Amino acid sequence: MRFLTREWHGGAQPDDEAERTVDAYRRHLAAILPHLPRALRELSQDTNLHDGLIRSVEVDTAASEAKIGLRCGDRETGYFDLTLSYHGVRIDLLDRAALAIIARDPRTEALHDEVDVVDDGVFVHRLLFWPYYREIHVVFSSLSIASMPRPYRLVDAMPDRYLES
Repeated sequence: MRFLTREWHGGAQPDDEAERTVDAYRRHLAAILPHLPRALRELSQDTNLHDGLIRSVEVDTAASEAKIGLRCGDRETGYFDLTLSYHGVRIDLLDRAALAIIARDPRTEALHDEVDVVDDGVFVHRLLFWPYYREIHVVFSSLSIASMPRPYRLVDAMPDRYLES
């Protein structure tokens, strides 16, 4: 994570510094927003991943694609399944071992995420997960998002939430 780090989340920064960190990310996001495709603008402005539970993770190395399925929301706003489909993924930069650990631990929740521009037409989605403060950085060229309302937060049990082909 570049801004919303594990130190920031864990309270290691003094309050005024933590506030400056959030302000810095907001300013950074405002600066890059005009350069983001619609799906990334939606993800960065309208979608809250906080406390999202992992439903599934799929990595297709041959197609350079990855999908992360989350159950997001809360009692107040309602729950929804969110599927983030990344295309043109830099598989060589994706920490698949950490992603497998995250996906297979049913306690895993998304804490925070950041959207950024790496290069012209190349983006990164940084995600910080609990427990263990594990980070994933997905470097990709395009993103599609699907969302479906759900009546509750619990995620159905699966034999394996991580699939790699």
